[in-house]
Amino acid sequence: DIFKLKTKEIRERLFKFGISPFFPPSNSPKLKNYSRLDQEFFLEEGMKIKTPYHLVANICSPCKIKKRIYGCYSKNYLGVLANVFKILLYEHTLTFTSEIGIPEVANVGKTYFFEQKRDKITSYTLSPTQMGVREANKRDIIAHSREEIIADFVKVLKGEASESKIDLVVLNAGAALYLLEDLQSIKEGVKKAKDIIYSGEAYKIFTKLVELPL
Repeated sequence: DIFKLKTKEIRERLFKFGISPFFPPSNSPKLKNYSRLDQEFFLEEGMKIKTPYHLVANICSPCKIKKRIYGCYSKNYLGVLANVFKILLYEHTLTFTSEIGIPEVANVGKTYFFEQKRDKITSYTLSPTQMGVREANKRDIIAHSREEIIADFVKVLKGEASESKIDLVVLNAGAALYLLEDLQSIKEGVKKAKDIIYSGEAYKIFTKLVELPL
């Protein structure tokens, strides 16, 4: 239950494994209204339309972050978000959306990027093949239930899911590795992400994480 993870436990996981789940409102008094707004907007009021809240809600974090990737629901706001990260003094960020309308680096159609590196902001578009994976069909990456999503998650980490679903994950992991490890390209990050999955390292770290007591 990530809601029960304390700051000390999150820090220990980050230092030991380089990754940890956490729920920001549970670990930062400054973000205590985050859950309340979610509750009011989406559950009580039944809000279905996109708002500025959708754009910036996840920018806030109790952690001091210098580099990050950030998915957006529309390419119209990628430049706005890149400038927000610039104002917040991030070192290096990558904001993106896919041609098919999901806030991910996708292997279906093109992905639109705005890259912010200190004071410089550039924009570009990449296809799946330019990032080192095959073009997929949208039907190949869709899950139809919560149970299927969970099963796919574990299969991807084991390297046992379909190529299309593994590629969707390594594209986003590769984008993160490109920033975090100062690689030459997203394609290089994608190759490294594939190696981590197919070597068994990703699933090994996952099993160690879930075995830790809360």
